[in-house]
Amino acid sequence: MFRAPVPAAVLLAVTLLWPTVSWAPPDAGPSAACPPGPTDDAFGRALTRAMTLHREGDDAAARRALLDALDEARARAPLEVHHGTVITEPPENLGMYRPAPGSMVFGDTVLLYLEVDNHGFRKRPEGLEVDLWTDVFILYEDGERIGGKERFGEHRFVSRTPHRTTHMVLEMTVSKLPPQPYWAEVVVHDAVSGKVGRTRIPFRVAARPGH
Repeated sequence: MFRAPVPAAVLLAVTLLWPTVSWAPPDAGPSAACPPGPTDDAFGRALTRAMTLHREGDDAAARRALLDALDEARARAPLEVHHGTVITEPPENLGMYRPAPGSMVFGDTVLLYLEVDNHGFRKRPEGLEVDLWTDVFILYEDGERIGGKERFGEHRFVSRTPHRTTHMVLEMTVSKLPPQPYWAEVVVHDAVSGKVGRTRIPFRVAARPGH
């Protein structure tokens, strides 16, 4: 496959973060004893409690118990990095973005959108802290790495409510890349849980006028 020469230094630039709007469990409601069952882990207890509350007609409390069970499952689940895509401009609102047709890049920078699930929270006096950081690498279409940067950006914020899905937008400079297909490989590290997840986002640099 023909490859146009790529400069030795492929530069990467500014990192932006768009945290998601997320729901949070309301204040604790009435309690109910868990009936005996085969599960004795926190997930099983929360799920059993939710079922008991539902049968008793207290669906508001059942919902809170289900959220507790969901948080237990998220804590055990691997870090998921998904919905990676090239977008044409920064999102109009949280989670509202416009994919670039054909993942084409016509300017000097590319905007990469992605979502991260199952990360942890660090308790702070002012709220719950999300602490993520990213590596970003550029690859040829066949997967050969040609550039990039470790510790590309840090994504840390504190919220009163838990952000169970974090939305990210990364801005990457591609002005030195010849026109052809590439991959952007994004590696997300969760400083709270120690989990690591990754995704590859395809993009294509368009031919520039005069080149």
